[in-house]
Amino acid sequence: MYSPVSDKIVESTHQSSRLGNPIERIVMHTMEAPEEADTAEDVARYFIENSRKVSAHYCVDNDSVVGCVPEERVANHAAGDNLQSIGIELAGRASQTREQWADAYSRAELLSAAKLCANIGKRRGIPARFLSDAELSNRVKGFVSHDAVSRVFGDNIRDDPGAHFPWNKFLGDVKALMDGRKWEVRLYDKDNKVLDRSKIVGTAGIAARYVAFSTRVAPKVAKLAATGRQPRIRVVRVAE
Repeated sequence: MYSPVSDKIVESTHQSSRLGNPIERIVMHTMEAPEEADTAEDVARYFIENSRKVSAHYCVDNDSVVGCVPEERVANHAAGDNLQSIGIELAGRASQTREQWADAYSRAELLSAAKLCANIGKRRGIPARFLSDAELSNRVKGFVSHDAVSRVFGDNIRDDPGAHFPWNKFLGDVKALMDGRKWEVRLYDKDNKVLDRSKIVGTAGIAARYVAFSTRVAPKVAKLAATGRQPRIRVVRVAE
């Protein structure tokens, strides 16, 4: 099966049986390909048939989640842990800086990847936690980098998704989405009356939504301030 988060399927021929092994980890990769609108589709097409016989379960870019190998099948993405893991390829490169991982393209891509991982994690019982090398070696459930799999089980020549991949924020967003946390950005007047609101599910994109909301209600805020009503904008957790 493929996650319902995926919006298209481009299936690879490079897949095999899991031989009864459970799915216990999600391995994050970078495609080592440019951040472009069709990168996920391009890499998925490469996975259909290639001389290296490599593949992954999903390819993600800023506007697509492409399924390449059904989750119950093995993809050739991380030697040493293929039998028990799901591989997710992200457009971009391991050499990206913190700033590059925070640009508009990467934010959109990471939000899609977080939604995908939350869906997989919830269905497969994989917690949103980053594993140490020792935990990976002991086959604990969680998230790992391709770099770690290469270091612990393989040839130690991989470095993706890179030293500056935003693991803390990414896994925080995955966990929030798995937990179903819901938030709102709200505009209050001085009497604590809610004048406007914008809903958010999960922590992913809260900062951007706050800025967008603040921009949208700016005229209303200015009008209230001029009348002395002391408007306030806050992000609040809401009931399920």
